[in-house]
Amino acid sequence: MEGLAAIQERNLTEMQVIYNLFEQDPARDFFAAARDNDTGFLIRVPHSSGLLEGRYTAETTFPRSDLRSHRPRSWLLNGLKKLESLKFLTEGRGWTIGQAALRFTVAAHAVASSLPNIYDDEQLVEFAGASDYPDLTADDLSKLEALYAGNFGVEEPPMQFKGLPVTDPRAHEVLGLR
Repeated sequence: MEGLAAIQERNLTEMQVIYNLFEQDPARDFFAAARDNDTGFLIRVPHSSGLLEGRYTAETTFPRSDLRSHRPRSWLLNGLKKLESLKFLTEGRGWTIGQAALRFTVAAHAVASSLPNIYDDEQLVEFAGASDYPDLTADDLSKLEALYAGNFGVEEPPMQFKGLPVTDPRAHEVLGLR
């Protein structure tokens, strides 16, 4: 709710938001609001905390100092299941899932740039190379929309956000949103 209010009431020219193949909300609501307010976006966490880098396996563990160690194990295992449904993005195209994930983030009309976390030279070269590939096709985006709508075929509890969901009409009343 605060993000929508900021876009609509504060005349923001730019906003950072988490957005990736697995975590598209509430950013999609922000993008829709941005059409009327000329707000651009810098995308944070385009690889869903590393799930979309293609480096994790079911055996992956995170050190206690890593924020991902505080997530339930199901986050990793369900993420790996979701990742399986995205193979169509990389098969026969010569790009990695990490590059496809970046191409997805910049496909949104209001996105100015995507800010990946880069941990080594190999990732730097890989992620910088994403711009060498074509945009995702309309067919790709349609398939991704359907996969997201069905949670990539994975049954899990819905994500929990603080406050009222933007889709709750009370959210608009509380903030006085248009």
